[in-house]
Amino acid sequence: MQQPRPYKGKSLLAYPDDYTVVDIETNGHGDTFDIIEVSAIKVRGGEVVDTFSSFVRPRYPIEWFITDLTGITDSMVWDAPGPKTVLAAFADFAGEDILIGHNVNFDVGALYDGMVKYLDRPLTNDFVDVLRISRKLLPDLPSHKQVDVAAHFGIDTQGAHRALKDCEICNGNYRRLKQMAKEAVALTVPFTVYGQGQNVPAVYLIADRGEGEGVWRILEDKGLPCRLIALSVEDWGRDLSPWAAPAVFGNLPFGGGADAYLARIEGYIREVEKDFTPTCRILAGYSLAGLCALYAAYRLPLFDRIVSASGSVWYEGWDEFVRQTPFARVPQAVYLSVGDREKFSRNPRLQTVESATVALRDHYAGLGITTRFDLNPGNHFVDAPERLAKGIEWILSVK
Repeated sequence: MQQPRPYKGKSLLAYPDDYTVVDIETNGHGDTFDIIEVSAIKVRGGEVVDTFSSFVRPRYPIEWFITDLTGITDSMVWDAPGPKTVLAAFADFAGEDILIGHNVNFDVGALYDGMVKYLDRPLTNDFVDVLRISRKLLPDLPSHKQVDVAAHFGIDTQGAHRALKDCEICNGNYRRLKQMAKEAVALTVPFTVYGQGQNVPAVYLIADRGEGEGVWRILEDKGLPCRLIALSVEDWGRDLSPWAAPAVFGNLPFGGGADAYLARIEGYIREVEKDFTPTCRILAGYSLAGLCALYAAYRLPLFDRIVSASGSVWYEGWDEFVRQTPFARVPQAVYLSVGDREKFSRNPRLQTVESATVALRDHYAGLGITTRFDLNPGNHFVDAPERLAKGIEWILSVK
């Protein structure tokens, strides 16, 4: 019987640029189950920057069909490091990254159980399942096994069923599926409207369609009267960054294209509000989109209230900009939040997010703006739709 995994990360339908691909090979089942190989590939800005791979010494001889499938023999693993050593090294390698794999729920579950058993701590990283994505984007493919998806894309599968090679195949599949998703989005309208009504607020949410749907379901369940307009983004690092800045994740710098993106938002507002006059306009976003929502208040006199959930206010030069730049329109209210574990990030700049958000709250409150700050449980990648909906619910309640 499977043990409960209360701290297991969430399965995301997303296409991150920074992530760690993971794959494991295993032996046995039930009480004899062992991980015998762990491999991972670290990717930043779409480029491979590091790899990790290690055999794991098992407790029991390797079953013949596992050797037949993988080529791994007892002699290859008998002097390998034990599970405690390998799992600790993998956890250090993966850090807080989103994990990507094919049928990755199995790998994540096995790693979770192993880390609890040998390290006395769980694996909490969120994860993206390439099998799930392939089924969504390639519905007519007869088989969605990793090697069959790779064959569809013309990716070499020689050496499959060894963990590191499987990571390479998975990464190739993911990159091609991500490009397919990007091309599909480019063919769709740049915004999606949820809700009806005339005398209601308009909540403009910078988010992909999946996140927009998640937020809307929560708002609808709560019976909150508003229209939610999810605004799509082509390139988050480029379109949502207020000015060019050095890379924080990997080697890809921020493009500083927020002014151009906000100009497009003006056009979207005109289109949305052709037959609708909202009682107020709210701009909301999560992470870098939360920073862009705040930045918009200094550039466009269009928004009455701002929601920045886990906003990237650690951004280089942001504090100086805020203190030297007047608002285009002083917002009636600003909502800020951050996860209580975000300050424990391995990245020194990201470690400042909580203190920077608290300082921003104090600054806005000092200007007489109705401001709320919430410290939510968890790291940056936890409960984004819920955190956004929480902020929107509060901002809608402000009189």
